[in-house]
Amino acid sequence: MFILIVSLVLSLLPAACGAAYDYIIVGGGTSGLLLSMLLSADPNVTVAVLEAGLDGRDDPLITVPENEGAIVGTAYDWAFTSVAQSNLYQDASIAYPLGRTLGGSSAMNFMIYHRASTVEFDAWESVLNISGWNWETIYTAFKAAENFTAAPTALEQEGLTSDAAYHGFSGPVAGTMSRNVFSLWEDYVVPSLEELGVPKLIDADGGETTGVRYVPLAVNATSYTRSYSATAYTAVEGRSNLDVLTNTTVKRLLWSDNSVGELAVANAVEYVDPSTGSLATLNASNIILSAGSIQSAPLLESSGIGDPLILSTLDIPVVVDLPAVGTLFQDHLTYAGSFSFNTTLQFTGDQYIQALQDYAQPSRFLSSEDYAFATDLLFNVAEATPPPGASNASLTMLRTLWTADEPLIEFGWFLGFVTGYVLHPLSSGTIHAAPSSTQPAIDPNFNGAQINGTAFDLWLLSKALQYYATKVASAGPLGAVGAEFSVSGDLPFDTFQNTVFAGLSSGSHPTGGCVMMPRDQGGVVDENLQVYGTANVRVVDASVVPVSPGQHTMGLAYAIAVRAAEILRAGL
Repeated sequence: MFILIVSLVLSLLPAACGAAYDYIIVGGGTSGLLLSMLLSADPNVTVAVLEAGLDGRDDPLITVPENEGAIVGTAYDWAFTSVAQSNLYQDASIAYPLGRTLGGSSAMNFMIYHRASTVEFDAWESVLNISGWNWETIYTAFKAAENFTAAPTALEQEGLTSDAAYHGFSGPVAGTMSRNVFSLWEDYVVPSLEELGVPKLIDADGGETTGVRYVPLAVNATSYTRSYSATAYTAVEGRSNLDVLTNTTVKRLLWSDNSVGELAVANAVEYVDPSTGSLATLNASNIILSAGSIQSAPLLESSGIGDPLILSTLDIPVVVDLPAVGTLFQDHLTYAGSFSFNTTLQFTGDQYIQALQDYAQPSRFLSSEDYAFATDLLFNVAEATPPPGASNASLTMLRTLWTADEPLIEFGWFLGFVTGYVLHPLSSGTIHAAPSSTQPAIDPNFNGAQINGTAFDLWLLSKALQYYATKVASAGPLGAVGAEFSVSGDLPFDTFQNTVFAGLSSGSHPTGGCVMMPRDQGGVVDENLQVYGTANVRVVDASVVPVSPGQHTMGLAYAIAVRAAEILRAGL
């Protein structure tokens, strides 16, 4: 009842009073809800957030960290599915769970709260030409969002280390380490990697990510409950200048008849009033899309911004001709495996959620022959133009990170399972509104980029996994207990790769579709997150990320919200 009353009041407000908000934020998810808090800290600024989902802040399926992923398939999940992936086994479609609740996917995910490397974020500015977005500015934003608590001394001595210099301590989203250490990792996995020369990092959040490390979680250290944008919002819920509507789905942006020069001006959003099911409008001086990587680009298209050819299939008049909308959509390609042992082992410390990551650079897991082969593909065979299925941005970033010998593969441990992630896929896909469907056409184009017949992402992931199945499995304590990966490392590489191919999946870390880059290089928003061709429309979420990042995306989505607030407060 409360939700419906609030919705009715807000839907009547503009019409009855002639009122308009300074900002409407479409999407009360990871970025959008945090941004609303930051903007409404100024009592002279009015903000409305329209969120399609319900408020699940009191639901233990969300709040209890060990229930991670439990809301997949429930009313809190958009439950999207990709289009058939022609370069996956049996043309598989990939499930895309997506948070349909206050807090978005930060209410659903595994709470991994970390960041990518200095080299990578500096390349956003120096290589991809995104002025003002570099390690220093993004790192500062990461820390501004964070309220970190180090592990107790006893757990630090067991391996859960951190460096206070790399963290923030007064931000709205809490982070801490796990409440225990899984003995398989500390007694077997970590020392085996160290025997191979892999460094164990005290803390990877200072910009050096190569090596193995325990990872912070977005968990409140006092209550040991999930910390996410919706719990952060609780602290400011009473602000008179901030209205949050749940169960309220935005259909499109509405446009003023008056432009600013050649720039289109949005003056309202059209949404479904949950109390009546009818369409209503809400006015604002500025519109911010924070619907996420799956829905922000389709919402632009539904509002007349995009490729005219695509808009024509949707029977939508063109407001801004912007063909890049919906392009450069990427996700981490993954394969999950496990280890078995030739003796019975008893492990401890598995009762609480925790995360161990091994970030591997190509020089570690490729033989000299394989390294030369891959280098030739990336720099010589693909020299003139990106191969079909790739983008200039993905190829340029991959070359940059390859030259710097940065991590390209994550081995993410979850108890006895280890998942390989292609952190920087060469393949690039699309995300568009679909004319005959209630969900977008999601196409990450997995394995779509092939160079001389080599599906580069699959090849790289398979080489990395075979390294784990041979070198890591036989090293140190793992070797002593006869560790064996679920795909035998003794298989010929083609057979090993075919086995991996049959089990490929998604990391559920989609980015892009509204990427931030110069317009002539395929950008949708500029460095101030403003949509090209508009005077007052911005996008603030992971859809602006120009290339798939070397991290799980939640922390970056928070950092983008912080940067957006800085930009807007500066009047840029």
